[in-house]
Amino acid sequence: MSITKEEVVKIAKLSRLELKEDEVEFFASQMKNILELVNKLNEVSESLLEEEYTSSTPLREDEPEPSLDVEKVLLNAPSKRLNMFEVPKIVDAN
Repeated sequence: MSITKEEVVKIAKLSRLELKEDEVEFFASQMKNILELVNKLNEVSESLLEEEYTSSTPLREDEPEPSLDVEKVLLNAPSKRLNMFEVPKIVDAN
C-alpha cells in the first residue's frame, strides 16, 4: 500500500505540522513502511492471539480515583469552551 505526498500534507495540516518538501517525501516513505507492517500483522491468526493472551492476562479491579484538574488539562488546549475541548465538526448530520 502506498501513501501519496498529498495525503501526507493533509495529515500534517490536520496535525498542525509544517513540513518542508523533503520532509513530506521522508514521511510518505515512513508511512508506507508502517502500513506494510500493519498489513503483515493482519495476517496473524486471531485464534493464536486469543489462546495466548486470554487466560494469562489477569485483570485488575477497578478502583475510583480523583479526577484530573480541569484547568490543568485544558491549559494547552488550542481551543476550549465551558471547561471542554472545542474541536471542529467532522460529522455532518444531513
